[in-house]
Amino acid sequence: MANKKISQLTAKGTALAATDLVEISEDSGGGTYVTKSVTGANIKSGLQPTLVSGTNIKTINSNT
Repeated sequence: MANKKISQLTAKGTALAATDLVEISEDSGGGTYVTKSVTGANIKSGLQPTLVSGTNIKTINSNT
């Protein structure tokens, strides 16, 4: 998989699950990299809930 662009990778095809592992590489200096992984739950934790049309999501000062 070395020297492949992201656009050349095969799409996952399904929604990201909390238990899925996504590998990332971190530059450790001197031209070397450390491979780490994060879970689908880590990635999803910062996302807002799915918006639903006609549903009141948030009220601020009595305004939706």
